[in-house]
Amino acid sequence: MLEPGDLITHVTLPPPVPGNRSFYLKLRDRASYEFALASAAVVVNVEDGRIARARIAWVGSARSLEIDAG
Repeated sequence: MLEPGDLITHVTLPPPVPGNRSFYLKLRDRASYEFALASAAVVVNVEDGRIARARIAWVGSARSLEIDAG
């Protein structure tokens, strides 16, 4: 649990799973803004040419969501 004044300096993720493909898209109003108005990240696992599992996360709407369609 983060406490007031705590700062996240990095995040460590596990290596990609073989067969996974991922994409991230960030929509900004102007290039000068660092923050996104909306963004989405998608990871799919492809087996035998078909999507076996998909995970989608997006922010910038009324609330942030993560969907695990697997």
